Amino acid sequence: MNVVRAVSTEGFGRAKYHREIRDRLDTDRQFPPYFEQESSVLPQFYKDIVRQDLGTLMEWLPEDALYHDPNAYLKSERVKDVVALV
Repeated sequence: MNVVRAVSTEGFGRAKYHREIRDRLDTDRQFPPYFEQESSVLPQFYKDIVRQDLGTLMEWLPEDALYHDPNAYLKSERVKDVVALV
C-alpha cells in the first residue's frame, strides 16, 4: 500500500517539490537564511507559488499577508496590558 501511495500523482509531485527545495538550498541565496531562521524574508519561490495558486484572487490578499510575525500575539497582549494601566 505504501508503494502505491508513494508513486501516486501526489507522491511524484511531492518528490519533485522536495528535490526542488533541496536544490534551492544549494543554489538560491535566499533559502538557507530563511530555513535557518536567520531571516524572516520569504523567498521569492514561495511568493510565486502563492501567486500561482491564488491566481486572480491574489489582488485580494492583504499586502503583508505573506509576512509572519512570530511575536504578534505577545505584542498584542502587551498593548492590552498598557491600555489596562491607563
